[in-house]
Amino acid sequence: MTKIFAIAANGTPMGSFEGEAPEDAILGYVESAGYRDIAHMAVVLGKTEDEIVDALEVAEAKAA
Repeated sequence: MTKIFAIAANGTPMGSFEGEAPEDAILGYVESAGYRDIAHMAVVLGKTEDEIVDALEVAEAKAA
């Protein structure tokens, strides 16, 4: 079942992304930012994949 997750990076809201799990939503966020995947984002930003993921706050959106 697809869910909606709200993602923020370093406290800044980045939007809502769909996924079966939070990891799917994170990948959607990363791709929407123009990266192929988390590894690509990490290389471009000079960070580790763990640093990228740790900087994100992911919360399942509540149904209206």
